[in-house]
Order: sequence, then structure tokens, then C-alpha cells
Amino acid sequence: MIYNNLIKREIPADWEVKELLSFSSWESASQPPKSEFIYSEQKGYIRFIQNRDYDSDEKISYIPLKSTTKICNEYDIMIDKYGDKTAGTVRYGLKGAYNVALGKIVVNLTNAQEYIRHYLSSKSIFDFLHNACLASTRSSMNETVFKGLYIPIPPEYLLKKFTMLSRIVIDKQLLLKRENTELTKLRNSILPMLMNGQISIA
Repeated sequence: MIYNNLIKREIPADWEVKELLSFSSWESASQPPKSEFIYSEQKGYIRFIQNRDYDSDEKISYIPLKSTTKICNEYDIMIDKYGDKTAGTVRYGLKGAYNVALGKIVVNLTNAQEYIRHYLSSKSIFDFLHNACLASTRSSMNETVFKGLYIPIPPEYLLKKFTMLSRIVIDKQLLLKRENTELTKLRNSILPMLMNGQISIA
């Protein structure tokens, strides 16, 4: 172990410390007008992801897909930009266009995305980001919040192993979520028919 002056603690000798923004970038989206929203899938439209959608599929909306549309996938590191309680919360698991209340951390270091996701999700880092966000003049997450955030980075072989194990867990979580969504849809379609006598259970 060796002491690192940047993060003021000891780290393994074969690790290094990097500023997050030296190998990552912050991306934000703009908010489309409400008049463009539709509430069923249609050609030329893409799912519009809002913070609430990570907790519930009850109010799914879609917007026109344009060349300027900011898009995320299930594995991207998404972060709440606003909220007295949620600013700084790390999200993942949805694919589509994201709204103005979400930002994306794009990691440009090989095999480091899952490690960075877990690091940013830790309580100490959440507290740091959350408090920095609330202290800003607009109470919003932006790139300046991440300036000066230094992260201990393990060697490549550990990053690769961590990524492999993390993706197994994430893929299982996403599969269970999709299965639960389909079961909910099935329940919602069958229940009314049971209630009005269209079908019965033998």
C-alpha cells in the first residue's frame, strides 16, 4: 500500500489515481415540447426516459427521433441532475432518449464503466455529488460538479474481471425486470375479463 496525496489515503501500489473527467465526459439533453409527446409506440418515435421511469413503467411516453436526440442504453451511467433527495442518484436499465433531468457519464477507459458506476453509486460519492449539486447556483448537476473528483483506478486485469462479474448481475436484474413487466401487462389484460365474466378459471 502507498499513500496518495490526491485522495488522502492509501491505495494498492499497482493502482493509480485519475481525475474522472480525464477519461470520462458529461452529456446532457434538452427538453422537447410537451406537444411532441405520444403515449404508444409509433414509427419514427423513441421512448422518452424520465427519472420516474426507473421506478415505474406506468407512464411511458415517446418523442420524435431526431439527429440531435440524446440517447442512452441499458448499460449507460445515468445520473439525476435535480431533486432535493435524488440529485446525484445513479441510474441504469432503460434504453431510449433521456430528458433534461438526467445526465450521462461516458467512460472512455477500457473495461472501467462498471467500476465507475459502482464508485459513483457509493454513499460517500453520492453525498459529495448531491451536496455539490444543491450548493450550485441552479441546484443542478453539471460538469463542474465532477471537476477535481479523483478516483483510484485498479489495474486492467481487475477492471476486466469486475466488469464481467458486474454485467452478469446487471443482465440478471434486467431480465427479471422485463419478465415482471410482461407479467404485469398480462395481469392487466386478463383481470378486467375475469371481473366482467368474459373468462373464468376452471
